[in-house]
Amino acid sequence: MTQTTEHAVHDALDQDELDRRSAVLRRLREHFLAQRNRFQDYLSLLDQEKDSIERGDSSLLERQVEMESVIVGEIFAFQKVIDPLEQLYSELVVPSSAVEPEEDIPALRESLSKLKDNVMRSNERNQQLLKERMAEIQGSLEQIRIPSRKVSPYGAVSGAPSMIDLGA
Repeated sequence: MTQTTEHAVHDALDQDELDRRSAVLRRLREHFLAQRNRFQDYLSLLDQEKDSIERGDSSLLERQVEMESVIVGEIFAFQKVIDPLEQLYSELVVPSSAVEPEEDIPALRESLSKLKDNVMRSNERNQQLLKERMAEIQGSLEQIRIPSRKVSPYGAVSGAPSMIDLGA
């Protein structure tokens, strides 16, 4: 009877441990998927920004940059949650021989890595386009010359008094 009790306790612990591992995997997968979706949104927004830069639509570009900062904030928030979950994942699931590691977690990591690389390239491209656009605008501004006037148009008015008698 003692062995059955120990076996039941051991099975309960194993089931609790399996449930815990399953919950960690589920949460990690959910956060990876959410972060991947935000990276895809960010990549799409960067493409829209590229079009706005090329068209010279500064008001649209300004709104897109504001949306970009929100998306980047969300990506960092997901990463703050993912890091501890990955630590738990590596502690609970990977070393255990009782449970096979989840197959889609490495695939999700790889997918995120590729998206990060695409975002970085798109961001660098947009930065370069902005620099080029700014140089074009500066060149246009330098070409605009304000005509120099030696005489003020207001000083050439005939018959206008030039002095005021304060003594009277």
